[in-house]
Amino acid sequence: MANLYSKNDSNYKKYISPAYDSGLESINGSRTLTFESVPGIKEKTFRATLKNNAFNRQALDTFRDEAFKRWRGGNALGVKVETDKGTFEFSRLSTVDAKVGQGFNKGDTAEGLLAAAMAARFVSKTKKIAKSDVVKVLKSLKRTSKDRAIQSFDSPNENKNIVDKVNLVIGIAEKNMNALLDPKVIDGFFDDLMNSVIFYSNKGSVRDWADLLYKNNRVDTIDINADGLTDQKGTKVDLFVLINGERENLNLSLKAGAVKQFGQMSGATFDVMAKLFKPLGVRFSSSDRDKFNKLLADKRLKMHSKSIAAVSYAYQQAAKQITDNLKNNQDQAVEMISKFIKYHATLNEEGVSLVQLNNNEAQIYEFDKLLPALKKDSKELTVSIVDQRIGAPASNFIESKPKMTLPKIVIHPVGFDPNMGLLEIRSKIDSKGASQPFYHRNYLNKGKYLTKLIAY
Repeated sequence: MANLYSKNDSNYKKYISPAYDSGLESINGSRTLTFESVPGIKEKTFRATLKNNAFNRQALDTFRDEAFKRWRGGNALGVKVETDKGTFEFSRLSTVDAKVGQGFNKGDTAEGLLAAAMAARFVSKTKKIAKSDVVKVLKSLKRTSKDRAIQSFDSPNENKNIVDKVNLVIGIAEKNMNALLDPKVIDGFFDDLMNSVIFYSNKGSVRDWADLLYKNNRVDTIDINADGLTDQKGTKVDLFVLINGERENLNLSLKAGAVKQFGQMSGATFDVMAKLFKPLGVRFSSSDRDKFNKLLADKRLKMHSKSIAAVSYAYQQAAKQITDNLKNNQDQAVEMISKFIKYHATLNEEGVSLVQLNNNEAQIYEFDKLLPALKKDSKELTVSIVDQRIGAPASNFIESKPKMTLPKIVIHPVGFDPNMGLLEIRSKIDSKGASQPFYHRNYLNKGKYLTKLIAY
């Protein structure tokens, strides 16, 4: 284990809000916290409860404010709290307890942030927006429930006598909403994403629509909907825009940060393997099924290792068939791969773009353009299998011999390193515990070559 004090400047921010929440819960009497390596206390690890007083409440506020400003070399690490075990630095809090207090998901919260930025741009119309405009929208939101907030705005036209209506709806989980509406969290944790959503809202389709609606001198209603709690499984769209009740080409699937994943399929049964790879032209035989099931029943392997061996076999057979398909009929195989990517990225919904907010910018992926781009680039594709190390905690339940790895199929141009792939199909496991099998997921990741082809 580790405490907050041990974290460096590159990985501390994710703990600030969870630690703050944990501290408040302790003050209110609902949490006993774990502290580690506290100077002057012999026990390396011990449990303590924060006293319910004004000093501690102020200390937590100070800790959060100072932490978001600066970590190493700042004042956050030295902020002390009063507990039933004495007075010492709050930064000695175990990171395990900080994680427990973690409420919000950065990606889900970013949906609300982007919706607020787009609303700000539709309100300003032809004027570029800045951070102050987004903050103004966030401050104006009316919370109608723990996980829903709304607001309406007037928006000008070129003809001053004509006014449009901009309606904003955000639906995200309660703790994500708490983060979105907390200025300190937004300022401290979402500084890069704030720049990214502003960048996106001042460019491309959002700018073009805002300009058009300003100049048309007609009363319009603009609905911006980021209600991610509705029909999450039936769509890839995290945010959409209606103009006078009609959906326009602003249907967005959102990724925050350097996330490669755009789809997944859970499970490690033979039927799941068959379903996963069938759209890529893979047809497993009855002997493949027998071999798969034989590995699941192999008495030489411990329980957790059996499913890994079976999945690895399925991936190897799938890779062979995809390779053969590419050799025998490159054009047909490329088309299947393109359709496979498009389906998992958009569920074949029309007009869906994937927006990646990262490094103060926004990358837009348009999957409708993938097949034409592949044909135009005319590079031959091939397949590689990459072995992935199994990390903790799953590795704790696997025998060390033979050393087991998880497979990753990478489809990439001939002569290119797999790191410049088009598509990655990656096996991933999480352990449920010593007596239960792993939970398997099959992640679909976009590669650098795909980004080169269809992202801007």
